[in-house]
Amino acid sequence: QLAQASLLWHSGQQERALREVLRTDRTIRAISDSATELVGSMISVAMAYRKQRWFADLLTSGQVPASPKVREIAQSLLEQPVATAYQGLHSEAVFQVRALKLIYEDERNWQNKEASALPSWQTFLRTTWMRTAFLPNESLNLQTAWWQLYLPTVQAPAHKYDEALEDFQQREKTLLEQHTRWLGVRNFTGRVLTGIAKPSFTTYIQRRFDVDAHRRMVMLMLLAKEQHISDDKMPAWLAQSPENL
Repeated sequence: QLAQASLLWHSGQQERALREVLRTDRTIRAISDSATELVGSMISVAMAYRKQRWFADLLTSGQVPASPKVREIAQSLLEQPVATAYQGLHSEAVFQVRALKLIYEDERNWQNKEASALPSWQTFLRTTWMRTAFLPNESLNLQTAWWQLYLPTVQAPAHKYDEALEDFQQREKTLLEQHTRWLGVRNFTGRVLTGIAKPSFTTYIQRRFDVDAHRRMVMLMLLAKEQHISDDKMPAWLAQSPENL
């Protein structure tokens, strides 16, 4: 679609070109809104970046919208922030909790089969230890609570992300303390498993921040071209640019 848009733009059909870009934008939003895993959200971020690069390349080569209607469409395409990875990470949370539940169910079935071949006293000791060190339901509750604390940080704006992450880390510490009992013996195995299932998503979130910052930069490029701002006047113009950009 972007290749077709380039052909239309350079043939003088700017409005038709931007209609093609609008179709690309709708595809990007649809992928982001329906993401069933983190990779889907990151694909939408990558596609948004390519769309923005298309605009930036046009503006760098001196191509500017030739009519008010074209300028209006171009601005509408650049005004919307890049979608966050919330939908993809929410789907990851659902998947991880369900996967852990299946693991726990398989583990319980395996334990029952193995226990039947052991002497009764060994079965009693083993069962007592497993019921102390591994509590499936509490482990699932811990994993669910962790995601409930973490997901709001994904929607924090870039300038407040560090603060949101620090607040999450404090809440996470409190959560783990609440689930650590009997000198750490109680549900030790469950806490290890839930800890393994908690990767760091900061890199992905920061990538989205970078792409959204690029969007704002392209928006400024568009405004500067429309207002015919020369290079020597650019620093003063940028200092007076809208705060949201």
